[in-house]
Amino acid sequence: MSGRLRAAGDDSILSSVTPVLECFALGGDVFVLQRGRAPVVRCGDVVLKRGGDEAWPAVAPCLSEISPRDVRLAHPVRATDGRWIVDGWFATRFIEGEPGVRGREREALAACRAMHRALKRVATREAEHVLRGSQRDAWRVADAIAWGEVPIDAHLGPPVADRLEQLRVPLEPIDLPDQLIHSDPGGGNLLFAPGLAPGFIDFSPAWRPGEYASAILLADAVAWGGSNPEVMVSGRDDESFDQLVLRAVLFRVIVGGLREGELGFEGERRAYAAVLEAIGVPSDSS
Repeated sequence: MSGRLRAAGDDSILSSVTPVLECFALGGDVFVLQRGRAPVVRCGDVVLKRGGDEAWPAVAPCLSEISPRDVRLAHPVRATDGRWIVDGWFATRFIEGEPGVRGREREALAACRAMHRALKRVATREAEHVLRGSQRDAWRVADAIAWGEVPIDAHLGPPVADRLEQLRVPLEPIDLPDQLIHSDPGGGNLLFAPGLAPGFIDFSPAWRPGEYASAILLADAVAWGGSNPEVMVSGRDDESFDQLVLRAVLFRVIVGGLREGELGFEGERRAYAAVLEAIGVPSDSS
């Protein structure tokens, strides 16, 4: 095994992943794709990431069962001994492509919906149980707060909690079935390549309505991807879509508040102001 794209810190990554590669029956050159707290490496047609979601052993079998039409998915790879996570590393198939939803919003939306129609048919009770019961990181806590399952003041102090209450005023009940979803389906996790269907990577599991994933996809595209806010109209064939978008924005701004306090909250709020305006929530009251 030899390492490529090496820089400071790569030796520790390669040292950590070497015994893991053997468990997945992988050999050959190793490419360090991402450093930091959640390093990512590629070996052959398999990508390994450290710091996998605790729900992965329950979610991976569901993802392994689906092959949606006109969608590519980074399917999970099981170790030779049957494990889905080895020493904190989990593996998926490599998917070719580059991110960039802007200009491809309708194609991205169609792919997201196709994947979630397939996921709706395969999720297990084990996946539901794990995802509903886990609140150990900022993303899971933010999800629970955005959906009214956890009190705001239990995790966020003033003034963030007060500003967040203003955002929650327009919330209305949603009567849609929950299912396994990719809670971060856009940005760098949706890849495009000439002649190939859109491909989803780095599956971030949550247990919410399927159309919620589409709301997150479009909201993120407007806030961070340079998409025109008018693309939000493309999701409005569901009468609950604006309410789902509002929850998607709440989710993002709460994550900012949990991770960086008031500064993070305000940064996310400003980024999603155009999204709120597109669904009729005035930015000056957000």
